[in-house]
Amino acid sequence: METCENICWQYKNDLKHLYSLKEIDEFIRMAFLKLSDWNRIDVSLNKKTKINKDAVLAHKNIINRLSNYEPIQYILQETNFYNLVINVKEGVLIPRPETEELVHWVLDFVKDNDHVLDVGTGSGCIALAVKSFSASINVTGLDNSSNAISIAQQNSRNLNLDVSFEIDDILAPRSHYKSWDIIISNPPYIPFSDKKSMHDNVLNFEPDNALFVSDDEPLIFYNAVAKFALKQLNDGGLIFFEIHEKKSDETLELLASLGSKKLKLKRICKVKIG
Repeated sequence: METCENICWQYKNDLKHLYSLKEIDEFIRMAFLKLSDWNRIDVSLNKKTKINKDAVLAHKNIINRLSNYEPIQYILQETNFYNLVINVKEGVLIPRPETEELVHWVLDFVKDNDHVLDVGTGSGCIALAVKSFSASINVTGLDNSSNAISIAQQNSRNLNLDVSFEIDDILAPRSHYKSWDIIISNPPYIPFSDKKSMHDNVLNFEPDNALFVSDDEPLIFYNAVAKFALKQLNDGGLIFFEIHEKKSDETLELLASLGSKKLKLKRICKVKIG
């Protein structure tokens, strides 16, 4: 039987030509937490501990898949987002740390009994994080992918957080929605021309439709969400966007042209409409 120390060495030796040592250490941390329920300190203290055969095979499978640039989150089928364990599979975008910043900002403004809509919910991470803040907040997540909605609903059940998830396309939304106090969206915003500068672990595994937009219409989703919000937001309602860092001026100009007021940029864009 192999020891914990041997397994850690295999990660570092087999992946050193593909990833930084910091990234590999994070893979080791996540893998041992998933397979053995060991944190980073446990791994350090159990270097000489023998690992059972099934766990050794599981670690080797993880290393092999990482060698093909598959994201660790898809391999383990989960990630941590805003202190929640979120299930993720191919077909939904892996939540990023900057999206946690968006949630943190939203929570500075959301109030008990508010009605909150998350457009393009994916795994449901934003909607579920907002709901975890207060059970009295009414949260709905929309996505045009039935696969994403299925995963979001499973996350809702796993976390025992009562969020409603619905299939809809914001580019052609149904017209019978109620009004909302806050609308949030982290829509596709990366122009296809940016693909050449992106890594294989994103290009080969994460869904194009959750990432990319036409170079001819890079703000198509911001336009659609903002127009929807103008009709559906309550007086004094707020809309929060995550935006492309190189498209901030264009996004602000678009929102202003549609009648948005009190625009504010904070790496992410918060807009007040009305």
